[in-house]
Amino acid sequence: MLHNHPDDGAPSVVLSGRIACTLVACASLVGCPIDDLIGGKGDASFENADSGHTRDAASSDAARDGRGPTRDAGHDAGSKSGDAAPEAAARSLAGLFDGKSFQGLELQDGRRLYTNGDASAPNGGYCDIVSIDGGVDLVYGNSEPRSPYSGQRPNGPFALWGGSAYDPDSIQTNSNNLQDFTRSIVTDISVPPGVSTRAMEMTFVAPNESAVGGVAGDLSLNSFQFFTDGSSPQGMLYTSRWIWLQPDMPARAPFEFYGVASQTTDIGETFELVITASSNTGFGDTTPVWQVSHSADPSRAYRVFVEDSLSPSLPTTPLDGGTLSPGGQRYRAPVPLGEWFRIELAWNRNVGGNGWIWMALTVPSSSDPVLAAGVTVYAASGAFPFNYNGADPETKGWNAYNADLIDTVIPFEAISDITRSSSSPYAQRLTNIEVWTQWPSSGATAHPPQFN
Repeated sequence: MLHNHPDDGAPSVVLSGRIACTLVACASLVGCPIDDLIGGKGDASFENADSGHTRDAASSDAARDGRGPTRDAGHDAGSKSGDAAPEAAARSLAGLFDGKSFQGLELQDGRRLYTNGDASAPNGGYCDIVSIDGGVDLVYGNSEPRSPYSGQRPNGPFALWGGSAYDPDSIQTNSNNLQDFTRSIVTDISVPPGVSTRAMEMTFVAPNESAVGGVAGDLSLNSFQFFTDGSSPQGMLYTSRWIWLQPDMPARAPFEFYGVASQTTDIGETFELVITASSNTGFGDTTPVWQVSHSADPSRAYRVFVEDSLSPSLPTTPLDGGTLSPGGQRYRAPVPLGEWFRIELAWNRNVGGNGWIWMALTVPSSSDPVLAAGVTVYAASGAFPFNYNGADPETKGWNAYNADLIDTVIPFEAISDITRSSSSPYAQRLTNIEVWTQWPSSGATAHPPQFN
């Protein structure tokens, strides 16, 4: 598990039996109108004066040779053009902490560079997502970043569940060569109706690294992080995003692909959704499947309370939620490739002593009308027995390990040991990324009424 803080220099890493990654907690101001959440750019004296918004040649090549959807090359990363998502613009945004349609936003890369280990040049830094000319996201109306860099702690001004964020929100990059990952805002006209035509493209260019700067276990990463206040009361979290994955993913197996959503506490307690292709899923080591998990690393002793690999083909009839303790898979959950789809993920670690997690999948182009409309594919709650490898029995289930608060939430990232190279990069795209501290009043897939 990585715990990274901008002015601490290099991140510290603890390997925990799987690929570890930094997970951050989203902060939201309950009852604060979204128009009142004002952000801005950080103090330039703390930033790289040469940085600016970027657009990478590798991802442009991917689009031209068929690895990516068609996009309008005439729009640069700072363009304000693109179609707004009408349903997002029309619905109530009460309880929304952050929305990114990437319209009216730009990237400022190469910020707050640091050197980790024995590297002779910077091998870490940050890419800020900022509102153009001090404006707002043109669909959601919030300014970016939510918590701009201030050079002090707490960083402020806004944190999920209230208070002042401990650190700024940004994409952290970590690699021996900072061009091993690339980031750009692109135009994609292949999105479903109502979805923003502007998207974040995150591309893996170089092979995975497990010792950045010569530090064993220091993994390469490209991870957007929200930090919390660390003391304000916390509740549920709901996230939604539209995703496009390069279609040749199975040919790059086996792998674990961290790119959807995660959260953690100081002891590395994590609720997480990943894509994995390995023999231990039960679906073959070349079949990407969704995997939900709850784990922790107290006293450097890695523990897995739940790890469920979701079947891409069963069940074919949606299951009623029932008591949802323990619950589990409610409908088949394929990993769509080469087409846009929506993933919703929500959880609450502690509601009267019980925790819960919920996941929904929408694939508009699917021939399955249930998937095309959007459906709950996983829902579970409470404590139950689980044995990760036959020798480590646990009983926590989806209940919180302890009363520690979430410190970080990652609504999107690109961390993986998936096979890639400079001649064969791998890309994903994301847009309409939403982070809420309550269920949206409209727009969310139907969910169990007892989950709150």
